[in-house]
Amino acid sequence: MTGRVHLTPEAELQLNQIDDWITASTSADVARRFVTALLDHIDGIWIFPRAGRARDDI
Repeated sequence: MTGRVHLTPEAELQLNQIDDWITASTSADVARRFVTALLDHIDGIWIFPRAGRARDDI
């Protein structure tokens, strides 16, 4: 299965804010690696949507 999870404008804004905060705290390279890893993880939801543990308590 191929595709991509589409983020809402609010989610994109929050990612930009996270990037800005990490850049101010450390460096642009660290921020880029963090946001890239986060987006890769989100894309994994599309590839393996049933991965992980069932949460019957929520």
